Amino acid sequence: MFKKLAIIFFGLLVASCSGINNRPRITSVGGSYDTSKEVVTPKEDTAGFKVGMLLPLSGKSSVYGIGLKNAALMALEDTNDNNLVLRFYDTQSTPQGAVNAIENAINENVNLVLGPLMSDEVAAVSSRALNGNVPLISFSTSPNVLKEGVYTLGLLGDEQIRKVISYAANKQRKKIVLMLPDTTAGLNMAKSAYFNALKVGAEIVKIGFYPADTLDFAPMVKSLTDYDKRSEEITNRKKQLEKLANQGDKEAQKELKMIKNVYTTGEVDFDAVLIAETGSRLKSAAVMFGYYDIYYPDIMFLGTSIWENTNLNRETTLYHGVYPVISRVHNNYFNKKYEKLFGAQPNQLYSFAYDGVALASALGKKNNENIYESITDANGYIGINGAFRILKNGTNEHSLDVVEVTQNGPKVVSKAPENFSDTTYDEYMLHTASFPLVFGKDEAVVKEYILGNQKTQNGFAF
Repeated sequence: MFKKLAIIFFGLLVASCSGINNRPRITSVGGSYDTSKEVVTPKEDTAGFKVGMLLPLSGKSSVYGIGLKNAALMALEDTNDNNLVLRFYDTQSTPQGAVNAIENAINENVNLVLGPLMSDEVAAVSSRALNGNVPLISFSTSPNVLKEGVYTLGLLGDEQIRKVISYAANKQRKKIVLMLPDTTAGLNMAKSAYFNALKVGAEIVKIGFYPADTLDFAPMVKSLTDYDKRSEEITNRKKQLEKLANQGDKEAQKELKMIKNVYTTGEVDFDAVLIAETGSRLKSAAVMFGYYDIYYPDIMFLGTSIWENTNLNRETTLYHGVYPVISRVHNNYFNKKYEKLFGAQPNQLYSFAYDGVALASALGKKNNENIYESITDANGYIGINGAFRILKNGTNEHSLDVVEVTQNGPKVVSKAPENFSDTTYDEYMLHTASFPLVFGKDEAVVKEYILGNQKTQNGFAF
């Protein structure tokens, strides 16, 4: 049963009067902000709903921290919330810097922490947030650092895998091959794909693990496509036809001419391939399927949101391939305003800071309510990135678009829904499904990793 979502997205409501042609005077338009660096002694509590943002404003990740801060200031203006007090604390791109930052924030009696960005920083500060009874909503994509009270707005891998496999299954692409790096992240993706495929009646038939630093995907693709077997069959057929043709068989001569430039025969035993790569590595992996005579519509390529970082409109091998992305419904507003104010196109990451501040404004209006229950409201919220909800275990769900690779650029083929269903994981196929063939890694190791804990499938980190 669909539930009505609580709306926190204010941007479009105020877009006509936000004055994007001029840099806004953030501190004079609803709310206030301040910055701090050193650990301070506790201050007397002040009025308002106080939010501490832990961001890497210096150090190796400062470019992202500054972008997140810019987006937060945009949201502060758009919410026009005089009750909201926003303070920034520099993590200096290190776990120790994050520890100092959260100590500073808690000493200043914040009601909510937004950030940090990196998983090691989240791990370093989570116990302090819990001990201080201050909820923390990070921007990390690593679920292993999440728990009740330590949440994230970041786009997690499990929901991406779930979305793209569900889309493929709806298109009757139910025999799926995975090409994954031989890393913990690759194992986590395999685990997610295995269970999410079962949930929609699909099957992971093969998993290929390759060295994480390789650019040579030929050996792996050759194995996955059974190229040697398919090549041997056509070679044997040509020999048979040549013998008959030499005896004057006209039909044999005709067929031999037709298959002169054919080097494989027969169909592969899968109809979709998931490649979790980007850039030149994605292109190199995909083109090898064409080299071994496997093209669309025999297979459909599937990806994750990192495909969005690569211009694919000239990659004909990947045409008709699909991947999930954050809802684009309100992206135009956010991107245009950010560029107008700050002179550059925003990274998609920055929009999570906008949603975080807007969420904080909504939470601050819920007087006398349990803030943890409000954060994890099952109805969810609608933000600049569309519908989302935060789960009690710290993970989240986003309402994702599915886009298709075309020569004219990415095309939305499945719009993000604006609601959530309360379906739960169903293990009905778990004990009857066959385990996929594994290439490039010990199958026993992979099987133990995927099936070793069947009770929770909460996501993974890239």
